[in-house]
Formats: sequence, structure tokens, C-alpha cells
Amino acid sequence: MIKPKHFTKQILIASLLLAYSLSNFAQVSISHEGFESHPSAILELISTDKGLLIPRMSTSERDNMEDVLDSDAESLLIYNKEKKCIETYVGGEWHEFWCYDPCKGVDAPEGFGIVASSGSCWLDRNLGASQVAESFDDYNAYGGLFQWGRLDDNHQFIEWNGSDSYESKSGERSDLATEDNPGHNDFITTGEPPLDWREGHNDNLWQVDNGSILNNPCPDGWRVPTIDEWNDEMDSWNSDDRYGAYESPLKLTVAGFRQTLGPISSYVGDWGNYWSSTTDDVDNAKANFICFTSNFSFPDSNWRGLGYSVRCIKE
Repeated sequence: MIKPKHFTKQILIASLLLAYSLSNFAQVSISHEGFESHPSAILELISTDKGLLIPRMSTSERDNMEDVLDSDAESLLIYNKEKKCIETYVGGEWHEFWCYDPCKGVDAPEGFGIVASSGSCWLDRNLGASQVAESFDDYNAYGGLFQWGRLDDNHQFIEWNGSDSYESKSGERSDLATEDNPGHNDFITTGEPPLDWREGHNDNLWQVDNGSILNNPCPDGWRVPTIDEWNDEMDSWNSDDRYGAYESPLKLTVAGFRQTLGPISSYVGDWGNYWSSTTDDVDNAKANFICFTSNFSFPDSNWRGLGYSVRCIKE
């Protein structure tokens, strides 16, 4: 048994030997073969079958380090899991050193551009929009207001004359559809729960099934994003509101929504609402969407007969 006094003495001797070795051998090489490091490197990793993994974290986890970051932390490297970027800390802020480009090699459909955001490739404007948004209330970028699960059959068509001035260009009818394709381009109105445009819910609408998507409103090769994909997108925003939504590469807008009875809401120019392809797992009469205003943003679920904006993501 080592006595405490002798044990302390041994620790002191080991520490002195370690300090001496580090002062005389300032270079380190890590390899299976025991190669010495290159004269220019303080640390060299040598391998033909393994790589280097730097710390991987979310944006919020990265930001939790703010209290310990200072000028001595210049050039600190991390991998941002949400943005799929290697980031470095320089000049008191984080910079993207390299990012995965999910749009590389992807062709834009006719009438659209493409943008990379939150690790995915997206269309650069809402379905039905004539241009990329130049402000969060750019009415030329509002586009159509779709009922959840319906085709691009012009039931969604709105003529926007200003940021809060509009006219529906589709007809209305109160007879619920009995099939997935109503066979007309009218907005189907309903005032009775479950406030769906279709008799009997079909949870398979807008879902990927063996490579095909039932009632897909997006161009070929594109689809409506899931709520998880929308959550990833919201996590990448600079602020949890309509300003953060617009400042993202997607440049999202505040087209409000169309009520199940047909009228367009008074929230045009203030609220943005975007459908996801995900049905609600608690209330199966509803589907998930995201909403953002001047003060907050959040995911939620709502009646399928409402009219919301649609933005498409690459399959």
C-alpha cells in the first residue's frame, strides 16, 4: 500500500517529468506507426483509414458558449449540425467556414429559382408567387392559399393588389369532395367540424409513397416539407418572428390565410402560415403548419379546409 505522503511525492515527480517532456518535445504525432510529426506542425494526425471529428453541436448549443468566448478563442472550430456548416469564431462572432450545398447539381423548375437553407434545397418562392420576396409583406411574393392535401388546381388562386389588398379568383362551393381530386377548381367551403374539404380524411395526401406523392401541388421532383423540416428551418432563423422568417434564405412572407368559409383573414400583411405535409398525431382532423407574426413563431396544427401558403422542398 502506498502511503499518502509517498503517493503525493510520486505525483509531484510525475508532473515534473511530464512538464519536462512537453517543454522538450513541443511537437506531437498521432499515428499507428509512430511517425514523427512534420517540423512545421505542433500536432499531426496520420492515418489512412480514419478521419478527424471536430465538436458537433446545434446553433443553440454553440451560443451557450458565449460566456467563455473571448479573443483567445479566435479560430475555434465547430460543426453546426443544423446548418451543416463548419464554423469558426473570429472577430467576436461565428463565421461559416464551409457549408454543405444541398442544391449542388439540382436544376430549378421552370419559373422558379432554388436556395439552400437548413441543410435542404428549397424553391425560392411560394407556389403561385410571381417573384422572390423583397420584403416580408411583398404581395407579389404571397402566391396562392392552398387547402391542405389539394392539387395545384387553381382553387388557391388569389389576385394580390397590395400587401393587404386582394381578390379571390377561384369560385366557392360548399359541397364536400368525395374523392381526392374534386374535379373542379373551386375553394371548398365548410363551417362544420371537422372543417375538411373532403368527406372522410385521407392522411395519405401529400405523403411520399414508393416514390410518388398523392395530390402533390409542387413541381416534379419537389414536395411539401414535413413539420420536422420546417422546425429545422425555424431553428436556423436569426429571430423567432416574421423578420427572422424573411431574413432566412427562403424569404418567407405574410400572406395570412383563407378561412374555411371562404373569406381571406384580416391577418394578411401580418401573419405568415405555411402548410407542412404532416398530419396531426393527436387530432387527425388537422394537419401541421408553421406560423409567424411580428412577435413570435411556432409550429401548430389546424383544420385542413383552411387556405395557407405552400413552399416546396427537394425530394
